[in-house]
Amino acid sequence: MSRDAYIEKQWTTCSGLQAIVVAVLWEQDKLFRWGYVEVPVGHPLYKKHCHEVAPYVDVHGGLSFAGSSEELGIEGSSGWWFGFDASPGYGIIDRNAPWRTWYGLQHEPRQLEYVAEQCEYLAWQLRELGEMWAAFLAGFPIPRAS
Repeated sequence: MSRDAYIEKQWTTCSGLQAIVVAVLWEQDKLFRWGYVEVPVGHPLYKKHCHEVAPYVDVHGGLSFAGSSEELGIEGSSGWWFGFDASPGYGIIDRNAPWRTWYGLQHEPRQLEYVAEQCEYLAWQLRELGEMWAAFLAGFPIPRAS
């Protein structure tokens, strides 16, 4: 983690996967949060690119990261992390507004509790998707999210 980003919460989700909420300080007075969930080595989604998984999960702002612990700067973990951005630019303002209007970031950041709930929801989806992916590899098709 950089000096402007730190792990605000780290826990084992109800689905049994590790999760973290990262707080990011930007421009000295703005705080944003990102949520990440780890799948372990051997999980069917391990080392999958986020664009392979994103169509099948629903999380705040959409899935925006898939990568190793090293990419996140997390020590002592060998899993693969999936993450999302809960900064004000994702999901709480008018996307049709001119870029500079919504980039002004006048909106409140999502609270820790909200981002943690989204991590729990993402963990549940990754667990379920992993089971479906394993079934697909065994010859059964995966239904696409509508």
